[in-house]
Amino acid sequence: MKKIIMMILVALTQSWVHAGTVDVGTQFTYQGELLDNGSPADGLYDLSISLYNSLAGGSQVDQYFIDDIEINNGLLNATLDFGDAPFDGEEVYLEISIRPGNSNDVFETLSPRQRINATPYAIQAEFVDNSNALWSNDANGIFYTDGNVAIGRTSTQHKLHVTSLKNTDDTNTAVRIDADYDGSGTSTATYGAAHKASNLGAGTIAYAIGTRSTIDNAAGGTVTYGDATLSEIDNDGTMDWINGSTVSITNNGTIGTGIGNFTAITNAPGQQMTAAYLGYSFVNNEGTITDVYGLYVDYYESGAGTVSNSYGLLIPANFNKGTVDNFAVYSASDADSYFEGYVGFGVRAPERQVHISEAMRLEPQASAPANGDLGDLYVNSVDSSLYFHDGISWKQVQLGP
Repeated sequence: MKKIIMMILVALTQSWVHAGTVDVGTQFTYQGELLDNGSPADGLYDLSISLYNSLAGGSQVDQYFIDDIEINNGLLNATLDFGDAPFDGEEVYLEISIRPGNSNDVFETLSPRQRINATPYAIQAEFVDNSNALWSNDANGIFYTDGNVAIGRTSTQHKLHVTSLKNTDDTNTAVRIDADYDGSGTSTATYGAAHKASNLGAGTIAYAIGTRSTIDNAAGGTVTYGDATLSEIDNDGTMDWINGSTVSITNNGTIGTGIGNFTAITNAPGQQMTAAYLGYSFVNNEGTITDVYGLYVDYYESGAGTVSNSYGLLIPANFNKGTVDNFAVYSASDADSYFEGYVGFGVRAPERQVHISEAMRLEPQASAPANGDLGDLYVNSVDSSLYFHDGISWKQVQLGP
């Protein structure tokens, strides 16, 4: 018999299509190139194809014969069908033996054996009984309910754990989820991702987190710009109402303290931060905006409940740690400030538009302020006198002894 050498070009090629509950069969295609004495083979050949459980030695799992398969210009294309039984999740290797067709010659075994990759194992998800399958399927899709799933790592203590470890300089994205609506009607809701943490029994969850984002920068590392959560909205059409981030808390039981948005910055002992902002907002406007609000606080219009104390902004007494300046409110803007209600300084129940407890000080001025008007007051630093504007001119206020 002439010496036969086979060089595998494509070891396994899928020849079936997964179609839900449709019987997809157990066939798959084996393709390769066959050389006979160094030249592309032509003619009929017999194939004996065996399955083994190891690359060398081991036990034979199954065997398949093909008589008088036609080879043209060295190209082999064989359809194999071992059924689903051999593919039980363990590694399986193909051993191929070949002889000229229409002969009783001894088969020549080719080496090495070829490892079967993932393609035939998709058969397993369709046919194997549930007691042996990792994944199950029904009319709604495939599912897995036992144990944990790790992607990009060898083990995990989480139901799904994805790790994307790269040492190249391009973008590294562990998981990307796109929810795209391409209809012409109305989508009730389109969620890129929906997260939910539920307490379904009578037990206690010490710390329930719907979504947690963490940035870890190892010692010696550098992060130029870090966002634990980054929301971006690109609009080239029409949006009636848009929020960069929405927090909604609904209480149908008991809540001790409800916080819509909680921000904490911790600076470790001996470390330094140039600036710490518990909240930072800016507007980049290159078009037209009717109203801009740095902070808007309101009650929902239909709320009919009762509130004992209401604070639009509360700055507690211990917000006074500055060693140079201590400002509860600091505005570097020359914009006006407007208060519709009464304002109290040192008094919690003001009875006038401005109600001041203890003394009020007017910073002395070397000369009368320009553009004075009725009701204005100022103290002159030259003669230490108080002046009042009567709508026409400044008048010195005569103080009694």
